[in-house]
This record gives sequence, C-alpha cells and structure tokens, in this order.
Amino acid sequence: MKHYSKSPRSIARMVGLGCLFAGASATLNGALLVSESFDYGSLNNATKFLKIDNNHNGGTGWAAAWEATSGNGLRLATAETSIDYPVETTLESAGGQINDAFGGESRREFATALPDTSYFSCLINWSGGTMSVGIGSGSNSRWLPLTVDSDGKLKVDGYNNPSTEFVQLSAGVDYMVVSRRTSAGSARTLVTSVFEVNSPGDFLTEPTSWDMTTTVTSGVTMARLDAVASGSGAKIIDEIRIGETYADVVGLEAGEVFATEKFDYTPGGSLTGADYNGGTGWANAWGSSGLALRGS
Repeated sequence: MKHYSKSPRSIARMVGLGCLFAGASATLNGALLVSESFDYGSLNNATKFLKIDNNHNGGTGWAAAWEATSGNGLRLATAETSIDYPVETTLESAGGQINDAFGGESRREFATALPDTSYFSCLINWSGGTMSVGIGSGSNSRWLPLTVDSDGKLKVDGYNNPSTEFVQLSAGVDYMVVSRRTSAGSARTLVTSVFEVNSPGDFLTEPTSWDMTTTVTSGVTMARLDAVASGSGAKIIDEIRIGETYADVVGLEAGEVFATEKFDYTPGGSLTGADYNGGTGWANAWGSSGLALRGS
C-alpha cells in the first residue's frame, strides 16, 4: 500500500474534498466491500495461476490470497492488460485480468461475510467455453451473478435454478455485468443486468427492470467467491467489485467528478514539479512544498 503526503495543487474548478472530488449532485455511496483488479504485474507461466503458492493477495476486502480449488487454478494474463470501463463512469481499470483459454477453478475468502443486500459487478469477455462467478460458503454457491454456457448465454443462478431469461453474448465483446442480491427471511432474490462497454446505455441508474431474475431459499453465508472456467476459448473476468449500493459497483457519472488523482508516481521523489501532473481536472502539477511521496 502506498502512503502519500500532501503538497499544494490548483484545480481547474472548485472541488469538494474526497478520494474523488465530486459535485454536490453526486449520490453518496454506501460502502465498497470487496474489490479485485488483478494488479499483480507481469507474470510468467508459473506465476500466472491463481493459487496459494503464488500469493496473489491484492485488492481490498479479502481475508487471504487466491487459492486453487481444481488443479493449478485459473490463469491470469501474463501481460498487464485490463478491460476498460465504459467512459461514462468514474471507475478506471488497472492491472491484469483472469484470461483463461482452457479451464480452472479458484477461490478467495472475504474478510467479512456480505450483508443481506449486496451488489456485484465485473467486466467480462467471452469467446468460447463456459465460465461463472459464484458466491457462498465452502462448496456451496448460492449467488451466481453470472454463469455463461458454451453458446454464450449468460444467466443469473442461485442453486440449480438459473433464470429463464438470458443475455446472448457476442464473442470477443467487452461487457459489464451488474448483479444484486436481496433477502426476505431465507428467501433470496437475485437479479443481473448486462451492459456492452462500448454502448452501455443508462447503466449508471439502477434498473427498475433487470435483464434476469431468479430466487433461492438458503441460509448459506456469503463468505467467499469462486471463479470457474472450462472448455476452449478465451474467458476473461476483470475488475470485481462488491458493495452495499448500486453506485459502489458502477461508479459515479463522469460529469459529476471535477478532479481525480491516483498518485500513480514512482515512490521516493518530492511531490513537486512537471513529473507530478497526473490525474484529471487539474490546472497544473503539484506545487513547490515538495513533500515526500512514499511507498511501501
């Protein structure tokens, strides 16, 4: 984790204070519970697998590193490459991605079990085979935000009760998948919608009518996430987010944010000068006080 000290910087417009400097009209988020950008640098044919030996332990909201539940687990892309989010959102992709042309299964435990109402999103690309993301406990998945068959039909599932509705994926196209789980006693309602990245429509507003719906009766705790792929053809999963509200997993409207700063600079330098002019919405580089930029 990087730690930063502050130097003065002018902003092109007046802004509020926050990780994102948002306008007053922006809806406040609940809480981002879990995130995973697969930001593990360049990998090789040994380190690309999501298994305990490789200690892939990035992101937020997790209790431990990824582990393989079948063989060596899922494969990550060896080069740092990521699916872009739709340009309408403030979210930005980073790092790598699951990119498995064969098959595997990997699992990761959450630091804290998910609440009764939770939202999920990820970016995907499919060219063949099957893939799914399942949330539950142990071997029991009771919320599958997405399950894709060998024909590219994407459904939401609970426990052997997939939605009758489906979205037909086109091979090689980037999509954003958003899902919600709500509870009433032991009854769970699971819904999913799919948005094509290059033409997503109004995906920043929570749907009143989701693409797919199913139900499951279950008391299984939402304590871990499984990712599964099989068959030939590229199966890409990227940018996993789980939160308490819809906005947590899809971001804010890009026009509602005046400035962003990710401090994506080399640690160890003074935070001043032309080399420290990243982010968006700023009038100039960081100013002359020259406080240190530290990383650990």
